[in-house]
Amino acid sequence: MSKSAPVRHGLVIAALVFASAACLPLPALAEDAAREIPMPQVIERVWQGVPPLEDGGTDYAIRDAIVAAGPDATRMVKHIVSLSDPFTEGRLPGSRGIEIAAEYIEFYFRREGLEPLFDSGSMPEPGGAEAGAALSYLQNFEVRGNVRTERAEFRAERRVAEVGEHFQPLGMSGNARAKGEMVFVGYAIENGPDGYSSFGDEDDLSGKIAVMFRFEPMDEEGGSLWGTGRGWSGAAGFQGKLQSVANRGAAGVIIVNPPGVSDPRGRVLASPGGTGGGFGLEIPAVMVTPDFAAEFLPAEAVGGRSLMELRRAADLGEIGTVALGVDAALDVRLQRQMIPTDNVAGVLRGRGALADEYVVVGAHYDHLGPGEFGSRAPAQRGTVHPGADDNASGTAG
Repeated sequence: MSKSAPVRHGLVIAALVFASAACLPLPALAEDAAREIPMPQVIERVWQGVPPLEDGGTDYAIRDAIVAAGPDATRMVKHIVSLSDPFTEGRLPGSRGIEIAAEYIEFYFRREGLEPLFDSGSMPEPGGAEAGAALSYLQNFEVRGNVRTERAEFRAERRVAEVGEHFQPLGMSGNARAKGEMVFVGYAIENGPDGYSSFGDEDDLSGKIAVMFRFEPMDEEGGSLWGTGRGWSGAAGFQGKLQSVANRGAAGVIIVNPPGVSDPRGRVLASPGGTGGGFGLEIPAVMVTPDFAAEFLPAEAVGGRSLMELRRAADLGEIGTVALGVDAALDVRLQRQMIPTDNVAGVLRGRGALADEYVVVGAHYDHLGPGEFGSRAPAQRGTVHPGADDNASGTAG
């Protein structure tokens, strides 16, 4: 199949229809009863009402709630369970598991009357000579995969850091070297709520190594001051923070996990593979442990404050950029893997007065596989991340 620009930057499926791989242990829908396909274990638990749940609810209660919501809800739950079954291996792009999920989706596309959208990787022109000639539900393209470290060196104030112990390169780091004075920039957030900013109008980081905290201002429990529920706001992401210092001329970036953070990701060094999606820098960027950062941050430059005291000042917006008066040197070279995968899409053609109209609905169907990158549960890297409520529910819905 030849290549074309993908419909969107991500894997897509038509969200209101479903499909199946013949080898997948599908849940038995009413119209499939004669095929006697066994239901996955989770569905058996829900429908048979076996043991109680830890929170005091019961599988009976879950089953009854789903049944009471009607046949569409029942069907949706069964598709969620099928797509998130361990048999699909977490639907990681490039895996056999995601191929199975794509076959599953294709099956239900055909069953629901959707036509294939792609003709040798291209979209047919609505109403044109090629309309109706599409041959495939799949459109291949490539996504970023794992990131391998070829070289990573970090020195600060005559201390040589050990990769994996004291620091890790970020997957979005540039393949570059840098040496310069370190400058503390708090959370490196430009435009936070209520006028919050880590920078002054005239701050220039040209040739400097920016040292920043991960995440965003926190409360006493280590949770976000700006997020909703237990989550972070968009300001906590790597991309905006890194871009803010790159735009000010920084030669390199050092990210420090802030002390006292409640998010478990803040207690470990992020892997290059877990920080390699989307945005890419031209300058080197690494993450260091709080303990190692405390060794090279000169007490006199930060007023004798500990790392926790610096964090609290940054939480309140009471500290701006601070020149640390000591140099750091970074050298990072990464190898990035590109993975071939597929969009899956179908088209519903209008009829009658709507004969010239077409509907394509999309949602993600991929997930994290074994969670080597992108996982919110660092302790569970290497185990299947089913993704029931992270793309399977959107696909089924």
